[in-house]
Amino acid sequence: MKVIGKLIAASPVQEGISRAGNPYKRCDVILAFGENFEDRISATVLNENVDALKDYDFTQQRELYADVQFVVRDSYNYSGRKFNEMLLKSIELVPLNA
Repeated sequence: MKVIGKLIAASPVQEGISRAGNPYKRCDVILAFGENFEDRISATVLNENVDALKDYDFTQQRELYADVQFVVRDSYNYSGRKFNEMLLKSIELVPLNA
């Protein structure tokens, strides 16, 4: 789902090595969207999209295009439970003259 929104806040970046041995970066953000930006979700940003957050000014909260993916995952403890996860697949600033 592609939305126009603003980033309200971001957690510190976490870096590590996955179980498969690949390096990763992740960060959780609060994304405001909708009419007057009153709707808010918490989403995870991964890898190269984390680098895109370095240039984002949280004091100005410029509008951006965000591609949000909703995912249902199985739990890790074999309880048979499922949980929802929201990922930001891409982030791109809206041009100032738009």
